Amino acid sequence: STPEKYLAWIDSEIKRLDELMPLFREHGIKVAIDLHTGPGTGISQVASNILGAGTSLDTLDAAWRKLASHYRGNPQIYGYDLLNEPREENYIYTPDGGLDWTGAENYVRGVENPWLAISERLVRVIREVDPDTPIITEPDFANTRPLADRNVIYSPHFYSPHAYTHQGVLGQVRWSYPGVIDGVYWDKEQLRVSMKEVIEFQ
Repeated sequence: STPEKYLAWIDSEIKRLDELMPLFREHGIKVAIDLHTGPGTGISQVASNILGAGTSLDTLDAAWRKLASHYRGNPQIYGYDLLNEPREENYIYTPDGGLDWTGAENYVRGVENPWLAISERLVRVIREVDPDTPIITEPDFANTRPLADRNVIYSPHFYSPHAYTHQGVLGQVRWSYPGVIDGVYWDKEQLRVSMKEVIEFQ
């Protein structure tokens, strides 16, 4: 709820991860450090981080500076995942189907794609202290461009069709693949259609 409390939580998670590292090393497990909750972000019903007026970029900078300083050069660290499923809350759909991001100016001013600007900022912060560890980002693939860094992993979070991938979690098992799921025939071609933006970005 405050920058101080968030960074104290980061310290406690570093301590916890350090305690687990010998076990991971023993079993050959690499670690991707993922901020699943951001400072001042809201959390949606599907655990996405909603960026908004309360999002503290300075605290996010400080968290990654702390994490990267602590783990730089550690061969067990697979990568730094900047923020789980960031979503901008302050946009509206325009009549032509586009997105108007002007409402997002309360945390990143004057940019069309706030998460891209935040990612670029965090890459600079991390690279000041750790030039090598891969950085993982989860962009909106329809509205982004590659980051200016040689070691970035672009991570699509893809759950479609949701009724199939979450069966047994949100209800009983009833669907099979390939097949008709919620009125749509799902097979490799339908997956390609659904992942079109990711494939084009790739």
